[in-house]
Amino acid sequence: MMRRAGVLALFLWLAGVVDAIAEPVVLRSGEHDGFSRLVLPIGEATAWSLKQSGRRATLTLNRPRIEFDTSRVFDRIPRKRLVALGQDGPAGALVLDLGCECEVSAFKQGESYLVIDISDGKAGPAAPVPRFRALTGSPYRFRFETGSFAPTDAPKVGQATPSAATIPVATPDIAQFVNASERRLLEQIGRAAGQGLVDLRGARAPRAGIRGSPAGPTGTAEGAARGGQLPGPGAGNLAVKTALDRETTGPVAGSPDRSAGPECVPDARLDIANWAEDAPFSGQIAGRRAQLYSHADRIEAANVLALARIYLYFGFGAEARQTLLLLPENAPNRPVLQALAAIMDDEFDRAAPLFAGQQECDGDAALWSSLASPVEAGRVNTGAVLRAFARLPAHLRAHLGPGLADRLSAAGNWQAAQTILRSATRTAAGQTPEADLAQARIASARGDTQSAERGLADLAGTGAGQAPEALVELIAAYWTDRAEIAPDLPDLVAAYALEHRTAALGPALRRAHAIALALAGRFVAAFDSIAEIGRRDGEGAAGEATMPVLALLAERADDVTFLRYAMSRTDLGTAMPGALGEHVARRLLDLGFPGAAQAYLGDPATGPVTPDRRRLRAEAALRQGLPHRAMVELLGLDGPEADRLRAAALAQTGDYHRAGRILLQTEDLDGAARGFWIAGEPALSPSGEDLPYQRIVAATRRLEREPDPDTAAGPLAQARDLIASSRATRDDIATLLQDLGAATEGR
Repeated sequence: MMRRAGVLALFLWLAGVVDAIAEPVVLRSGEHDGFSRLVLPIGEATAWSLKQSGRRATLTLNRPRIEFDTSRVFDRIPRKRLVALGQDGPAGALVLDLGCECEVSAFKQGESYLVIDISDGKAGPAAPVPRFRALTGSPYRFRFETGSFAPTDAPKVGQATPSAATIPVATPDIAQFVNASERRLLEQIGRAAGQGLVDLRGARAPRAGIRGSPAGPTGTAEGAARGGQLPGPGAGNLAVKTALDRETTGPVAGSPDRSAGPECVPDARLDIANWAEDAPFSGQIAGRRAQLYSHADRIEAANVLALARIYLYFGFGAEARQTLLLLPENAPNRPVLQALAAIMDDEFDRAAPLFAGQQECDGDAALWSSLASPVEAGRVNTGAVLRAFARLPAHLRAHLGPGLADRLSAAGNWQAAQTILRSATRTAAGQTPEADLAQARIASARGDTQSAERGLADLAGTGAGQAPEALVELIAAYWTDRAEIAPDLPDLVAAYALEHRTAALGPALRRAHAIALALAGRFVAAFDSIAEIGRRDGEGAAGEATMPVLALLAERADDVTFLRYAMSRTDLGTAMPGALGEHVARRLLDLGFPGAAQAYLGDPATGPVTPDRRRLRAEAALRQGLPHRAMVELLGLDGPEADRLRAAALAQTGDYHRAGRILLQTEDLDGAARGFWIAGEPALSPSGEDLPYQRIVAATRRLEREPDPDTAAGPLAQARDLIASSRATRDDIATLLQDLGAATEGR
């Protein structure tokens, strides 16, 4: 008996444990065309009920220990129709939070499964024809119009039955059928365009919300195709829809988007000026924070959005972004508010995708798009930007104005930038460093370099937060103008570079320091700074800093300093800008280093080059004794300089006759005389000019003439003539040697 009692107690205890264990119900999900589906096992005898109130639905099961497992629901469906779901306490009902005006329905599948469908709600007022989901309906639909079942008047007693000849024939409304046919044709064309089967050419539909365009695609073939409109009366009482039509009504997955462009964010979602009250900041924040959760400890989405909007009104981007984390990712208005928060904190890359392509909009979106990404010259709606900026609160105009002015001036629209900056500084407490920097940039954009440099110099000496950035731009302006700088300016740049060595501005400051040293004539220190840049920022950054320093080296350094660094950096020749490489090569050629000059000019096989570089290559080849290479470089080039180099190349090959001919055509008479004289053809030399080689040719021709002896004179007279002729010959030889030496030195 005792054993039986123990076994019975054990069974009773196990039954209690089992009864206390929750029954897990795993929810599975799937996405379909027009609806999302949830499936869960509930057993055969479980009673259930589903209630919906607005955007919330509640499923109740008559099982006291149930536990819903929703961990895998969003693996297969997006947070579009269903944004969240959870159990309302232990063994409570399943609560579904909807992201749209959806319709929730449920039915039993088989004996053990409950199916919940979340369907898209109606887009507008109830249509005269009910909508059915294509997956559950027949591919054929019969649509009988109301007029088809209109009651007819029964013939009265004694009334003659009308014959075919007496029945009035109704005149059909041809225009009605034509319009319906046209609409169906447009639907089919739009469907084909969406599938990529046809390419519509000609005028494109204007973008929704863009200047001068309608607000939506109404009236376009694409809008008709996507709207799913049913033919109206007169289209016929029988409509056939095949399975192919049903599956291809929308665009083919993966097909290119043929819409005209992104729509503009509505002004109602960007009305930041009305997002806070005329009350202390702390009171507004405290009141909204106290309302974030309801009495049921649930997030109140409306209060979360209101709190985030208050933060944005006062310019607190990080706080607004942190508040928005309380909402689901696809909650309405969350992406727009997150983008605005990023703009408030200068994190423009995070806001650019949402506002991309909206600078042409006619509303507030043009302003925020211009703040989120660089302004596209000629494509920004300046009027919309100015209007939206004027509606901002004063403190936001002061905060956002300088940055917006920078973007507009960089795009060449300095008039609008000046207007923005005046509005921002008028509301700020005095002129701010941000405004000073923007003002200097506007002056630079309109071509007033002196005012720009003066403003940058004043700001650089203030020690404000914008001083390092102003100093970088000041050095760049000095470099462009090749201006002389104060001797202590490089030391100021070095101090800022050390202070901001780990900041994002550090590489730019180190580069500006090297250029400032070169502008001050301290080339040894400049190249030491470039070496430090290479060790800290990489060889790419060092190469970028070397180019301006090397240009100043070629322009200002003495010969020894120039050769010291130019000869050691010939590896930069191919990566150097064309004008800089030619400038360095020109000075190396003048100093007698054609090989180093050739390294700065690049190899002929590197691709097409300018005529100036080809002439420099030819000259370097001639200096190295490579006449044939020089003539290859000169192929197709005309002009006096090219002909002079071509004649020099021919002379190096020994063809002095052709060299003289070419020089004669270029009117280089002295060079032509030299060529003909060396070729042994002095008779071809031009005459009439007192030039060195022309005198040499004349002296040579005199020496070649035999003296004409006077046979009638006596021996003594002949001796005197011979002595005089010898003296003249000696003088001609001395003159010839003197002119030849002078001519050789001159060449």
